[in-house]
Amino acid sequence: AQVEEESKRKAAEAAAEEARKNASAQAQVEEKERLASQAAAEENSRIAQEAKENADKAAEEKIQAAAQLAEEEKRRKEALAQMNEEERIKQVELDAKKAVAAEKARKEAEAKAILEVERLRKEQAELEQRIIDDKEKAKIEAQANKLAGAVKLPPKHLDPTNIHDRYPAGKTVEEYTEFNQEIRKIVVNVDGHIIVFKHVMNHWGGNFYFKGSKTVSKIIYDQELSQY
Repeated sequence: AQVEEESKRKAAEAAAEEARKNASAQAQVEEKERLASQAAAEENSRIAQEAKENADKAAEEKIQAAAQLAEEEKRRKEALAQMNEEERIKQVELDAKKAVAAEKARKEAEAKAILEVERLRKEQAELEQRIIDDKEKAKIEAQANKLAGAVKLPPKHLDPTNIHDRYPAGKTVEEYTEFNQEIRKIVVNVDGHIIVFKHVMNHWGGNFYFKGSKTVSKIIYDQELSQY
């Protein structure tokens, strides 16, 4: 009997160590995923901020160019008032030529600015779409992780075991004793996918937690189960 008890104790210790390793590995994976998601979000935010600053800068330059043209026009009018008629006519003709050239340059600059603003808007739209796509991808991955270990039910008309009646949509709790163990079994039916959670309480005091066929920590067990 002592040998048997010792054997049970060692088996329990091995199972507990395996559960601890699994929980540690799971925690590391979750931390890596969290850091990767955080880094992606920060990079996207930085790119969005940079695009906004570029657009603001282009608009500010356009405003400054308009103000400069207005100031030059004011100084030109003041100078004309001090010239004699002949000089005024010559200056008017010269100014007309300059005005045509300036207007041409202004239109070219404005067209260039419009193209630049459109380019920045396109980049902003692409960035926003990429952020949306990243969120959708993360949502799909989260759903896949949530259904990890799930078993797809067969169509009801091909099910001879009545498993659809035993485990309808939602949670089904079963409690029973087996091999000196009290077992609490929770079966979750999510859109036709079966996920089995087990809490095994040994009579000698050990507690073990399972999701599907994998051993998990109590923290992960509670977190996973609380999602349903």
